[in-house]
Amino acid sequence: MNRRDWIPSAFMLALSLFVASQALQMPFSAEYGPGPGFMPLVLSTLMGILSAILLVRSLGSEVPSKSLFTDRSGLKKSAGVALLYLAYIVSLPFLGLLVALTVFLLVLLLLIEKRSIIMAVSASAMVSLSCYFLFEVWLKVPLPIGIFGI
Repeated sequence: MNRRDWIPSAFMLALSLFVASQALQMPFSAEYGPGPGFMPLVLSTLMGILSAILLVRSLGSEVPSKSLFTDRSGLKKSAGVALLYLAYIVSLPFLGLLVALTVFLLVLLLLIEKRSIIMAVSASAMVSLSCYFLFEVWLKVPLPIGIFGI
């Protein structure tokens, strides 16, 4: 682990303690379910635990970490992901969420991450279907619909 990780992990730990202290001042439950203090407390606790783990690991032995930008390939990969995100955002109103997300994940996994076509197709299908069932079916939140009607 990189020794420089102790600075952001200590900051995130302090931030999680602050958010937790503020969340404890709000009601934890309400008449019909969780109150306004429930989610901030749960998330700040999770963030605090993960920050503490990173802090302990960063103060341990120094293991050299491989930088993403040691050569041009890391820079090309980052630029490719940024351009892919931009294309996803621009295409979202036209294609709809499910089609744009599926295409985004396919391109990301096939061209940038160099994964097999079976893994890329199955992962993008599972993520897209999970989003559909979570938002459309379970939560009844309408997703952006594109020119294909999906």
